[in-house]
Amino acid sequence: FAQRGRGSAIDSGSVLRLGTLVIAAAYSLIGVYRLTMGGVSIFVGDSLPTYVMARSLEPSGYSFQYGLNAVGSHWGIVALKAGFFATTLAEVASPLCLISNNVRRSWLAIMSAFHVMTLLTMNILFWENLVLIVLFFTELPTVLAVKLSAIHEVDAALPAHLSN
Repeated sequence: FAQRGRGSAIDSGSVLRLGTLVIAAAYSLIGVYRLTMGGVSIFVGDSLPTYVMARSLEPSGYSFQYGLNAVGSHWGIVALKAGFFATTLAEVASPLCLISNNVRRSWLAIMSAFHVMTLLTMNILFWENLVLIVLFFTELPTVLAVKLSAIHEVDAALPAHLSN
């Protein structure tokens, strides 16, 4: 990232914040598009239960049938629609994760539940999104970097015949 002899290097925190902004913007644009193109009808109509049923019946690498259970019950349909609405609101609010830890924690809970429920009810796994969420929206990379740095410092302090 940095050129030798020209200015200062870009720190890894800035790169992580930029990556988080890009992912948050993508999620936000998806939510805004859904609201503007689908309107209220996608949350109150039959399109979501119909889609869940169709996806549950399609052959896939997964064999979950929970979507059929959900669309077979009035309260299951209500839960699907409420979850879809909450997910859309969380998507629209994604950029706020950059400025509020409380929003980020709520967002993580909603989006994690969305991804798990999408797998269980529609046999769709967005594993790439889950990896990006862990990398950009949790503290895991920082915790791992600190632990690896501590291990490296201990290893560097060992006499040459004891280190690898």
